[in-house]
Amino acid sequence: MENMFDVLKKTINSRISCRGFLDKEIPKEIIREIVEISERSPTWKNTQSYRLLAISGNLKKKICNELTERAKSGAEPSSDFPYETGYPSNIKRRMMDLAMDFYGYLGIDRKDKPKREEQMLKNFSAFGAPTIVFCMIPATLREWTILDLGIFLGHICLVAEAKGLSTCLQAALVSWPDIIRKHLDINENETIAVAFSIGYKDNSEIANSFKSKRVAVDEVLQFID
Repeated sequence: MENMFDVLKKTINSRISCRGFLDKEIPKEIIREIVEISERSPTWKNTQSYRLLAISGNLKKKICNELTERAKSGAEPSSDFPYETGYPSNIKRRMMDLAMDFYGYLGIDRKDKPKREEQMLKNFSAFGAPTIVFCMIPATLREWTILDLGIFLGHICLVAEAKGLSTCLQAALVSWPDIIRKHLDINENETIAVAFSIGYKDNSEIANSFKSKRVAVDEVLQFID
């Protein structure tokens, strides 16, 4: 019988950023359970300064269609949290390596702009996931609350994996907050931080057999005696 460590290790190692979901709805009770369990994640002074909105069905399709059309227009993202740009060269290299590895795995040449755009646009349909969850924090809060949200989302990803569901954390889905606010009850006192798609993984999708690399542990961990 596997011990808790082995089960957790297997769950972490099996989790991927899912880029292809089955057309199969998720019962609300399951999403509720995943979030409820994940609420045990640590936060600064137990603040839990985040709010989630889960959408599905026609509303999800409508928002995804509008996001896709905006992306096709070539509009620059105007996220509440702008994309980071000041990455050091060693971190930029990891990002470039990921793109090369991923598109190479899919058999898409880096010069094949139509195919690359086709793959990129799948982000805005949430890769076909039946449910998208938008994550908001108070507009007056920043670093500590963002850190708390990140830990919370890490728990959600693992709990979902343990429940037989897959996830993909997506900055793309919050690229244009005006579209999201038009359809959802999000006031100006909230920042739309990020979103994630959740559903049942489509094992026939080649992108779902791709495993991104991780740097050697010695690059991120140092012992000082």
